[in-house]
Amino acid sequence: MELTTPRLRLRPFTPADGDGLFAILGDRETMAYSFPMTRGESDAFLEQSLLRRNPPVGYALEAEGVPGLAGYVLFCPLEDPGTYELGWFLRRDLWGRGYAGEISRALLDYAFDVLGLRRVEGETTDLRRAGRLLEKLGMERQGEEPVTDCRGRPTVLYQYAVTGEQWRERKGGPDG
Repeated sequence: MELTTPRLRLRPFTPADGDGLFAILGDRETMAYSFPMTRGESDAFLEQSLLRRNPPVGYALEAEGVPGLAGYVLFCPLEDPGTYELGWFLRRDLWGRGYAGEISRALLDYAFDVLGLRRVEGETTDLRRAGRLLEKLGMERQGEEPVTDCRGRPTVLYQYAVTGEQWRERKGGPDG
């Protein structure tokens, strides 16, 4: 799958993306709400989950005028038929430019208009940034679950979802 927006290109990962992926997944601040990976873990994830798995669990994000990999976008089917998960990890120097929202809106259009999915889900422990974006995308909070974060501290994982019907209604409304 490949998608483009006015500023972004989403494409399959290639073996040449190893350095760029590790720059994202190995960065402690970028991965503050997940688990930062070692180079070996990042390379194994690239090989097993992004290159060999069909469909892959995510795609490489490039931004116009930005050298290298801009991000890793999670977009993959879940066990419930017709349901995918959406998420993103962007390079820290690219935060605050609207890239996550832009590519997420394009993926939601693709999910519902092209793939004919029933539902797209997202989850986060970060309500301030990621949770706010999930809500801006029209996702509604579905639940929460106590978990332990990557530093061993208790936190809460919030689950969000939007259906195709909700997405189409939102797009057709005043904010669409």
